[in-house]
Amino acid sequence: MNGRYFEHPTADIACIECSEFILRHDTFLMPFSQKRILDWSTSELYPGQQVFFVGYPDMIRDELHNLPIVRTAMPSFIVVDDVDSLTPPDQLRALEFGMRTPPGTKMLLTTRVNFSYSPDNVLKLDGFPLPDFKEYVNVLRQRYQLQEITDGKIAHLHEVTGGSPLFTDSLVRLERRGASLDQAMNRWRGEKGLEARKAALMREIQQLSKEAKRVLFVISTLRNCSYLELSQVIGYADQTLGDALQELSALFLIGAPSIAKEARYTVEPNTALLVIELAPTLGIDHTALVAATKRSRSDAIGLGLQKRSSVVGLAISEAIARLKDGDSKGALDVVLAAGKKLSRPHPDLLLAVGRFNLHLSVPNYDDARKAFEEAYDLGQRKSLLFDLWFEAELGRGSFDGAREVAAIALEQKLDGPRWLERSAQAHAALAQRARSRFSNDAAIREVDLAITKLREAKGLSTGKIQQARFQHLLNQAAELRKSLVSR
Repeated sequence: MNGRYFEHPTADIACIECSEFILRHDTFLMPFSQKRILDWSTSELYPGQQVFFVGYPDMIRDELHNLPIVRTAMPSFIVVDDVDSLTPPDQLRALEFGMRTPPGTKMLLTTRVNFSYSPDNVLKLDGFPLPDFKEYVNVLRQRYQLQEITDGKIAHLHEVTGGSPLFTDSLVRLERRGASLDQAMNRWRGEKGLEARKAALMREIQQLSKEAKRVLFVISTLRNCSYLELSQVIGYADQTLGDALQELSALFLIGAPSIAKEARYTVEPNTALLVIELAPTLGIDHTALVAATKRSRSDAIGLGLQKRSSVVGLAISEAIARLKDGDSKGALDVVLAAGKKLSRPHPDLLLAVGRFNLHLSVPNYDDARKAFEEAYDLGQRKSLLFDLWFEAELGRGSFDGAREVAAIALEQKLDGPRWLERSAQAHAALAQRARSRFSNDAAIREVDLAITKLREAKGLSTGKIQQARFQHLLNQAAELRKSLVSR
């Protein structure tokens, strides 16, 4: 396999997944936010190479295997961070993906503890060298508003942690919550960084208010949510929710990047895992909160978060929350803004654009139809697409367009009786239009086609109620034909 695995003994490798990534370039340290990492250009990393962000929780197997990297001839560099935090099947998927990469592609997997990879393919990384570690500790203590410590104590801390930034952060957080730094170093010397992290987190959580604990648990479960989404799940008044978020932000337990100018609350992945693990000990209604988060991510109009790219998924999730809050214009603005961030249109996002155009106070049927057509051209085949597309065509008075949508849906072998009925509905509308224009022959032809479709639908239907319903529609169509013939 054309890749290498990085191991760190104290669980401190932090690559694409971290909230802020520092790239050393010549003699400068340049911070990149996660959003910026997603937008890295070729020249900012390795000349002549492309960078792709792989987020396994947000990707399905087919999407993973069909990433542009598999089809491109350009040399590329792929990073899969913290592979051992995945489930065993997903670790195998990561390896399988690596073996599918073309020549010239490099793949980097980071792991906390190497149990399975060949030593020939592993590079073991140490922590910060002492000069850099000293600078890191000083910045860290300024951030947590702690007093400076002597160079000797920094050297001792470096010896205990191996220069590991996350291990060091955990010990300093323990100090911040009441333990002395010497006690923390003595207690956790020789232990894994993750265990120290867990201890620091437990101490911080124990001192949180119940409201802040509930909010932290929900954010950890959702991993990424807006204020509106959080409010709908948690059920707090603005003042209570705002106080809880402020309490968590003061402890640096949550972050708040934004999409379309809307703050989205996040938790560092390892912190989220630990919060979920500790949930039964927090004294909160965690089971009910899990159920509420599942409901919030399951959208009744079919646009819930699927395993899609993160920008698209987060935008749709935020838009759905706004729509539920009665802000259809805001929902549309969110998905349109997300679309501008993508290098090419996304079929799920286009489906959402069309859907929210139909939800405006004055529905924009033309823009909705354009979005649905483009989504279909890009491979979108959800039944919801055809339902909404048909609605848009009828709304704009395009009965020919509605008939074509029904024909496409039938080609896709969707619900036969339902789409045959819709096809008949379009033909009946065309018949009425022809009748109003005094074109009886054209009207009769359309009615005959409608009758044919209804007979097919009745033949495919099951149950007495459906049979009776289609027979009633056939009787209505026959009456319409009779009236046309008698004119």
